[in-house]
Amino acid sequence: MQSSTQTHPAVRDLMEKTPALRFVLEILEEAGHPAHLVGGSVRDLLMGREASDLDVSTRATPETVAALFGRRGCKVHPTGIEHGTLTVVVDDMPFEITTWRRDVATDGRRATVAFAERIEEDAQRRDFTVNALYAARNGEVIDPTGLGLRDAARGRIRFIGEARARIEEDHLRILRFFRFSASHAGGVEDGEDLAACRALKEHLKSLPGERIGTEMLKLLVAPAAAAALCEMARSGLLPIVLPDLDLEAKDVEARLARLAAAEQVQGLHPCPVRRLACLVEKAPREALKLSRKQADGIEAIVEASRSSMAPGELGYRKGAVVAEDAFLRRFALGCDRSLGTDLIEAARRGAEQVFPVKAADLMPAFSGAALGRELARIEACWVAGDFLAPRDKLLAK
Repeated sequence: MQSSTQTHPAVRDLMEKTPALRFVLEILEEAGHPAHLVGGSVRDLLMGREASDLDVSTRATPETVAALFGRRGCKVHPTGIEHGTLTVVVDDMPFEITTWRRDVATDGRRATVAFAERIEEDAQRRDFTVNALYAARNGEVIDPTGLGLRDAARGRIRFIGEARARIEEDHLRILRFFRFSASHAGGVEDGEDLAACRALKEHLKSLPGERIGTEMLKLLVAPAAAAALCEMARSGLLPIVLPDLDLEAKDVEARLARLAAAEQVQGLHPCPVRRLACLVEKAPREALKLSRKQADGIEAIVEASRSSMAPGELGYRKGAVVAEDAFLRRFALGCDRSLGTDLIEAARRGAEQVFPVKAADLMPAFSGAALGRELARIEACWVAGDFLAPRDKLLAK
């Protein structure tokens, strides 16, 4: 592939508005070491998105980087020194600066790397063409693979070189292909890359749950998550990463599409816990190595969605967020044909209520287990009365 370049206004604008980034690049270049903004930030700018992490790639070794910025009073942290990465803080902005690398050996889970002399070598060890774009201080974007600029313009996720070789180097790239297709390409494109993911899907079994979980939670909130997960199910990948999932591909897509539409109507941001709860009956704690909070949240939504409580009581007993997510789950599953704002409002109102009777109000007439039963009876009456009965009336009963 022949390298190409292109000056991009969004990249030039970022450089102009971020003096700390220009400073980092200038220090390296003035010392004779080529340096560029690289990866996700460049990709996102070219695809009409905001840049997030500002990562820098350079020919300078970590020792040289540390010396150059240490002399200027910048804080330098060896955050990934084993991979050639340092974090340099300039004007309270952190920049990950990584030395150009090339793979020496790979086993599908980790790579042994050596420092490289050419930017083309660094580009070739990356996963997708749109992630191998390098931006200079003047806004010029360098595309060593010759395909990244074109793919960014048309919204295509494509492996660098031969897809099977890239996957054999790092098995997680199968999930990253689906995740980036869902977040940046509007869906999964049928072709050699998808075929390679299908052919090598058994490699996913070699990955630790933590890495699978990180990718899946990001995929779930992507704009085209429904289409991507549907393709994963159709291709036999989803049962590998979610072995307890018992849904056909069309049901996966339908549930997530309905949920995404409801989230938009309600003005809610996509939530991986909510979206996963719409696909499973039990939290995949081990498969995705979920945190206790995430797993408990999924199971709380599933349980609440099965409840026969009135919306107000559900909000009162489970909280507004769980109650609202439970209604969204029921809608996603097709249990409810509509998701009225009256349900949400009733649940939110219920969540705001505070039971006006305390245990001390019933003592000494009641004690022990009898006290708990009487308190629960009065609370049930108060809830059934739409939280309207005042304290003195409840005590009179």
